[in-house]
Amino acid sequence: MHERGRRRVLERFPDEAPACRRLLAMLTDPGPPPVPLTPEESERLLGGGTA
Repeated sequence: MHERGRRRVLERFPDEAPACRRLLAMLTDPGPPPVPLTPEESERLLGGGTA
């Protein structure tokens, strides 16, 4: 993996097929579920607050 000039080995694979499966899984992972808004955040987003 390369990011802004830094290289870090996340995992090694014996051949291309498992490496491609791992990369696809990483790219398509939806991530953690969203955190519900607090009542204050909801009120501010709905226009009740002044921003």
